[in-house]
Amino acid sequence: AGDRDVGDARSDRLRRQWATLVALGVLAGLTGAAATGAAAVARRTSTAYARMVAVTRPPDAVVALFPPATTARVAHLPGVVAVWPVRGVVGRVVGSPVRYFTVASGPSRPRRDFLPAVVAGRMPRDPSVRDVALDADFATGSGYRVGDTITMQLLTQHDFESFGPGFGRPHGPVVSLHAVGIFRLPGVPAQQLPILASPAFFARYRSSGGADGVEVRLRAGVAGAARFERQLVAAFPTRGPPSAPFQPFMLFSRADEIRAVGSATAVAVRALVALAAVASVVGLVALLQAASRYAGAGGADDRTLGALGATRSQRVVAAAWPAFAVGGTLGGALAALGAVAAGLIEPIGSASSFEPHSGFAPNVAVVVLGATATAALCGLCAAIGSWYVLARRP
Repeated sequence: AGDRDVGDARSDRLRRQWATLVALGVLAGLTGAAATGAAAVARRTSTAYARMVAVTRPPDAVVALFPPATTARVAHLPGVVAVWPVRGVVGRVVGSPVRYFTVASGPSRPRRDFLPAVVAGRMPRDPSVRDVALDADFATGSGYRVGDTITMQLLTQHDFESFGPGFGRPHGPVVSLHAVGIFRLPGVPAQQLPILASPAFFARYRSSGGADGVEVRLRAGVAGAARFERQLVAAFPTRGPPSAPFQPFMLFSRADEIRAVGSATAVAVRALVALAAVASVVGLVALLQAASRYAGAGGADDRTLGALGATRSQRVVAAAWPAFAVGGTLGGALAALGAVAAGLIEPIGSASSFEPHSGFAPNVAVVVLGATATAALCGLCAAIGSWYVLARRP
């Protein structure tokens, strides 16, 4: 049989079995949409923390300092490449005898480091004494939202250092803070930076009761945290009796956060990969069965081609090509639509807290690969089904 005969057979099959081909495409599309959608969410979940780090360039370590430790000495330790000194002052919420919050502030941040990701609203304006932004976890736990006003009476340094024996009511100034935004910054515990104020607040209230701290980027990254801690111990040795109210420093390393997020993310990604695998296997089995039925229904065309001397390969192509052209195109489009729709789904599990670009975020590579693979799979299943039917046909 010549190419024209095979082409005529393809056209006849397409004309008579278009409804079957559409059903084949829908089945392939649903399979592809489930698999590519799960893959898209898995990729977004697995990369959320790394993408957040790339956007915010967070500290590798945060050091809370108590006299006689000073931020200047930390900045000059070997391996330190960037620092942002922070003063955390403590205040009691007016009208509540038991709610004490820390308001952190400092000079203007470095232009390329320690850049909080804005979740809602905006960051405080430098000249504004009242503007504050809330850590996302703190906002969730405290119930404060953008637009709320937090009125606090700050502690004096004597109040702060008398937490153990008690100091009665705070003796510092009353401040009224306006929440203008919600932020997230990896590596910084919410208890260390729950409320972030402006450089203007830092200039006015830095003498209130609290402690100094410093956010640090290390040349070796988080891998240098252990060495950095040894340097801190050498620079600020513990003095005085163990009953002293404060030790010279407290160190918070982002390595702990990386381990926790990585472990939780791995579980979520494995679940999504398993979902994609199950959807693929179930869909593939159903698609092969449907393709075999489609091939079997074209017995008249196949017998005609056989009578004309067509080879088995030509007869398989005559059956598979319409499935690829119609079913594959429709299936690929549906799979692409599923992958695009998956862009509406945020990372799952704890990784959702570190998504730097909330909202609709389709992955173009996954969309293209999913559509292409689904179209090819539809044609391949039709070819396999046709080969199987022809092998059994006398």
